[in-house]
Amino acid sequence: MKPTERKTFNTQRTSGARKWLKISFLLAVTLFAALTLSSCAGDEATAVNDEIAATVNGEKISREEFEQALEEEKNQYLAQGIDLDSPESEDMAGELEEQVLYSYFVYPMLLEQKALDEGLTVSEEKIDDRYQEYAAAFGGEEKLLEEVEASGMDRDSVYDDITRELMIENYLDRYLETYLEDNPSEQITEDDVSVSEEEVRDYYEQLQAEYQELQKLLETDDTQMPKEQVEAYYNQIEEEYGELLEENDFEIVKNSLEEILLSQRMEQLKGEQEQTIIMDHIQKLEDESTIELNI
Repeated sequence: MKPTERKTFNTQRTSGARKWLKISFLLAVTLFAALTLSSCAGDEATAVNDEIAATVNGEKISREEFEQALEEEKNQYLAQGIDLDSPESEDMAGELEEQVLYSYFVYPMLLEQKALDEGLTVSEEKIDDRYQEYAAAFGGEEKLLEEVEASGMDRDSVYDDITRELMIENYLDRYLETYLEDNPSEQITEDDVSVSEEEVRDYYEQLQAEYQELQKLLETDDTQMPKEQVEAYYNQIEEEYGELLEENDFEIVKNSLEEILLSQRMEQLKGEQEQTIIMDHIQKLEDESTIELNI
């Protein structure tokens, strides 16, 4: 069974100014732990179909890993009051199965296979840097490993997952760079973005409100977000916008905020464009691949 509707795949790459690094890491753990497939198990002739959710160019996807990811997605819906195990949600549940299988397993596996085919590697330094980023987002390596062990993983498996994550990122970066070099007319420029004064003013007021709210959160122990995350977010805003937020006259900071907002809009447009280019590429990889589903 091949999907008739294109699925989505989260290709948003991280940056040093990442606001929700912890969330990004949890998504990465879910996504790339799913790719930790034993090559030995894949070669065993005794493997039965019931243990396999799909194969991608002969590489097997574990049903256990798939069902674990599916259950996590269902729990997200359940938290919103939607029970996908109920009879009236049968169609939605079926769509979610394919969405999870493709987004978490098939598409990343296709990209990883291409990266390996091209001989891409990742330096130990970059792997360790990414690991340290994740550790910092959790408030230290000890807290990170607590979360990791609770998910049934260990430090080595996290390093393996980060290696896959970075390898896919490197492949996508190279593909996007080559694509835009070959198609210069599609590159996003400053002429493609604009902002109104009203939008700049709204942005200024939003930043001030957010900054003040974070200050209040830092002064109380009763927060829904871990204190370390509040501090990290507060420090990020202060570093990027501190001088502007200290100025109470909008007219004085208007031009600086306009430049920031224009830059953000351009990055947003580029991100949307990258998503489209990557999904078109993944669709091509899918069409050229042998994918067998068993769900």
